[in-house]
Amino acid sequence: MNPTRDPSQPERFHHLTEYKHEPEFHYGDMKAYLFCDIANATGHRLGRVINWYKNNTVVENDKHFKIKPNNTLEIHRPKRNYSGVYVARHKIYDNNVPLDYDCFVRYFAKPLVLDFPTSANIQEGETLTLRCVVKGFPPAVVSWFRNGVKLVDMKNSSHVRFFELDGVANGRLVIAKTKRQEAGMYKCVAHSAHFNYSNSKEILVRVSDKMAALYPLLGILAGVIILSLLIVTHEANAKKRIKSEEAKLYRESFLNPGAEPPKE
Repeated sequence: MNPTRDPSQPERFHHLTEYKHEPEFHYGDMKAYLFCDIANATGHRLGRVINWYKNNTVVENDKHFKIKPNNTLEIHRPKRNYSGVYVARHKIYDNNVPLDYDCFVRYFAKPLVLDFPTSANIQEGETLTLRCVVKGFPPAVVSWFRNGVKLVDMKNSSHVRFFELDGVANGRLVIAKTKRQEAGMYKCVAHSAHFNYSNSKEILVRVSDKMAALYPLLGILAGVIILSLLIVTHEANAKKRIKSEEAKLYRESFLNPGAEPPKE
């Protein structure tokens, strides 16, 4: 526990020293402890924590969080998404004047990319949007790859763009008017400079011909045309056969004038 001073504090607090414990998340941990004490220039500990906050919300006592009287926040069965910046708000006295002092305590966690769907299917010309959801703290920076080649944010055009997602830089990839050749295996790599550690996930993207939706209709139309041609051909052949039979009967009646005409 190394004593530190927070230069971001108001000037009247610059003589104060923080003693804090900032843990790191490990999968399977049963408990984690966050702690902050404040001391003056002579080393005398000041005040006590009156509230803990995360994301501007008061941390309440429940089955996961226990606020201890020794300026400690105890986390039971911690999860990766519990990582981040917590605020221990102290009540201290300066010349008998009560003041609030916010001590910022970090709970670190290596980045973890949540699973993608197995694959994504879009049509040529549509917009492809991929989201790389990353848990951990400090926020990681995301890089995108297609078939092993790193993608570049085309800031001067709207074709390939990266956007922030839940505080993670480049977490959302958007490709406008997707082309057939942009199909392939996409990989999201989240890198943390704090841990010098990366985590990644992949998704297979298929881009179909924009005419693909018409192929079943074209098949049906072709079937109808072929059937119509068969019917027309059959009727034409039937007419030819009838005419041929009538001609034959006429010849026979001409050659045998006494013969009886065929019965209906």
